[in-house]
Amino acid sequence: MIKIADIFIIDDEQDIIFLFERFLKSRGHDIIDKAYDGEQALKIFKNFQHYPDIIFLDHRVPYKIVL
Repeated sequence: MIKIADIFIIDDEQDIIFLFERFLKSRGHDIIDKAYDGEQALKIFKNFQHYPDIIFLDHRVPYKIVL
């Protein structure tokens, strides 16, 4: 299967991340990382060598990202 997009998932609910990851991988996407709050997401994002094509972000995630 051809890889379609690199995806970063940010959500505080592990079940939601699991469902997104399972569905997206079955469609040929690559999940390059996951975060469970805004603080963790920012740390991960700053260390990416290759930025994701798509970011799925829960707008009510704890520890919101403020730049």
